[in-house]
Amino acid sequence: MAIIRRPPPPESVQAFEADRARPRRLPPSRQPAARSESLPAAPEAWPRYSVAAADLAQFRPLADAAVLESWSFFVSEGGALSVAEVGPASGSARVRRWSYGPINDEMLELAEGLPGSEALGGDNHELRILTVPALCLSALWLRNEGQGRSVVVPLAPTGGSLEPRRAYSEEDFVSILAPLAARRLARPDPT
Repeated sequence: MAIIRRPPPPESVQAFEADRARPRRLPPSRQPAARSESLPAAPEAWPRYSVAAADLAQFRPLADAAVLESWSFFVSEGGALSVAEVGPASGSARVRRWSYGPINDEMLELAEGLPGSEALGGDNHELRILTVPALCLSALWLRNEGQGRSVVVPLAPTGGSLEPRRAYSEEDFVSILAPLAARRLARPDPT
């Protein structure tokens, strides 16, 4: 079993490198990671996908419903983890935002623990970030490169519907979230 990390498009790399070279004002609360030895020595880039509540409510498979929105570049800066979101995924790329929160640390920690995970079996999986904006949910999505099953590992907070850090089959993940997505769609938008 191998975790496949697809390289980002050259225009995304160029946008990241150009923005990284500019002086930025870092948040004062930014603290070095407790596990600074686990920070990436060189930037790592993972594709970030998003799935709409309407697609989940219809039980659409993630491979059909998820849309590549951007690339997340994980980088160590001064002993702390920073993540640059570069998008759009194709075309005129630019850095949308930098983030420094604990969810980034959790993503990196989870990804480090994946090789050898029993939930993945012996197949190759591509590492992806998956977001469900309507449900305020983020996860690691390990898309099977063959005929086997894909795995989704939600990050905290999950709203109680899913157990954080537990590996779910794609089918179970969609089945659990479909009724929640349908209820969300039935509520009027507060904005």
